[in-house]
Amino acid sequence: MKTGAFKPEYAGQISFYWSAVDAGMKTAANNSTIGLLLCQDHSRLVVEYALCGMGNPIGVAQYQLVAELPAELQESLPSVEALTQELEPEARGNEGD
Repeated sequence: MKTGAFKPEYAGQISFYWSAVDAGMKTAANNSTIGLLLCQDHSRLVVEYALCGMGNPIGVAQYQLVAELPAELQESLPSVEALTQELEPEARGNEGD
């Protein structure tokens, strides 16, 4: 996730991360590594040129920060209180680990 507009050098950076994941974490049971880069803004043309010729799949998407979660999402997600109640018994059970 980047706090500004997409820059071509981000393509090299994510390629580095792919290599690190593939070399150190990926197993034969895993599917291909993919990349997803979230930026506050991007030019489609700049993204296309920057990613041209890269062998691994990557997505570049734009995000927008909001002050409050939209109502339709609030209704479909658990509340903070519900999550806390759900996680507290697990945390207490793992205290001796």
